[in-house]
Amino acid sequence: MTSRWGGKTATSFKPGCTGNPGGRPKAIVEVVALAKAQTAASIAALVRIRDMEAAPAAAVVAAASALLDRAWGRPTQMLAGDGDVPLIIDFRWADSTTLSPPRMIEADVVE
Repeated sequence: MTSRWGGKTATSFKPGCTGNPGGRPKAIVEVVALAKAQTAASIAALVRIRDMEAAPAAAVVAAASALLDRAWGRPTQMLAGDGDVPLIIDFRWADSTTLSPPRMIEADVVE
């Protein structure tokens, strides 16, 4: 693969070869393992903050939100248009050089 300027790109690999033959760096794997080992203590800390009577409201909300996000996942983000004007979502690659008119996709509005 070549870039628009004719040179090799950063992801030019020989067929059958990986760009990361050593896998993830050991330091990152160790940090993830250490963080996972602290999960129970971190959840307990969030519960303590949430339950503290003297805790600022913002801290209680942040702790409760973090607990709910971990238990149930983050809420779905809804998309909405303006009244009768259809919502147009245009997905393009960041390096796209050719622009084509957006396609209309018919969908039912869920409220």
